[in-house]
Amino acid sequence: MVRAALIGVGIALIGLIIPVLHVITGPLGPLAGGFFAGQSLDAPNETRAVGVGALMGGILGLASLPISLGVYFIADVPSATLFVPVVVFAYVAALGSLGAVLGAIRAKPWKRA
Repeated sequence: MVRAALIGVGIALIGLIIPVLHVITGPLGPLAGGFFAGQSLDAPNETRAVGVGALMGGILGLASLPISLGVYFIADVPSATLFVPVVVFAYVAALGSLGAVLGAIRAKPWKRA
């Protein structure tokens, strides 16, 4: 599950780095990363997929914490800056979970009725 979350985080960060397309791929990066992370699960199911999305949010939320603290202490900005990691966690966890659930559903073997 951790491996899948790291794959999703990597894809989300790659979407943020692309120079001109980052306006589109940046905000949708966690969704795409979650989709590929959900497909890479060993036993894809929706519960694990939501866990992968939450883990993706936790990783990127913790990664944004030192940046937010540095900006708060070095620059004279309001204390609302300290809520940035919470917003990053919530956004990435929500889109990452949605993408991972869709990826897990797609990775399941298709049953014929």
